[in-house]
Amino acid sequence: MDTNILRNFYYMDSETIDNYLSSINGEIYDSEERSEKFLNKKGVDGGISSLIKINAGLQSQIETETRKKIIQTYAGKFQKIYSYLEQNGSIPFFDCIDDENWNAISRNQFIEILVSLRFSKMDTLVYSFSNFLPMLEGIDQSLIEDDAKKTLYFMQMFNEINKQNGLPAELQLINGSKYKFVTHFDQNCFLVNIDSIPNEVTVLAKIQRKLKENEKINLINIIPMLEKMAINREMRRNMKHSINELPEELSDNIKGPGALIIPIAIYN
Repeated sequence: MDTNILRNFYYMDSETIDNYLSSINGEIYDSEERSEKFLNKKGVDGGISSLIKINAGLQSQIETETRKKIIQTYAGKFQKIYSYLEQNGSIPFFDCIDDENWNAISRNQFIEILVSLRFSKMDTLVYSFSNFLPMLEGIDQSLIEDDAKKTLYFMQMFNEINKQNGLPAELQLINGSKYKFVTHFDQNCFLVNIDSIPNEVTVLAKIQRKLKENEKINLINIIPMLEKMAINREMRRNMKHSINELPEELSDNIKGPGALIIPIAIYN
């Protein structure tokens, strides 16, 4: 079914969309020029010259050309990829997954899922904090108390980790399932603040790999930050051993079965 669907987008990985579209078309472009030619027939009066007299009564044709610059939007690019996937198979849609459906899902498969997004409390706080960083950088550091400086330092480190690794999230199917989806969103691809994303959204994603039964995924990877704080190897080793004793906000673990997915777009 090749139909255009009107969507409200909250997240769109434009780089991935460009890569996919380039693979499909063999090229990628942001705009194109289209020209339309029109032939207008107009009667010619006689009596001006012998040539005109000879052609009196015939119709002359005047050609006019209109040029338009067409800009490709990412909503349009997304639709081309979506239509391509539909025409070359199907995009299974799930709001709940049972064992039979799960066994049919494979690595590198594209799926469309109706989910609620769950970010960790710490990551939500850090993401919101990152929006204020430009203003805080302009404040005289001598005016900030030492405890506040430490908090800012830790928040900045968390923010840098999320920029490098992506913003981790669990995608929970709306109608429930034991199968869980975990991903990392590129912070630069959000079109709205994450606090503005509705409770129920549709996600188009690609299966990266399936998680085994009871395989553990840490939604927050605090170890890189702790390692930066460590002075020596022994401190780093002790920090890794103490990861299980961290507060709930800093030890958000998810167990399989489920899948790691590559998100392409969030919309409704």
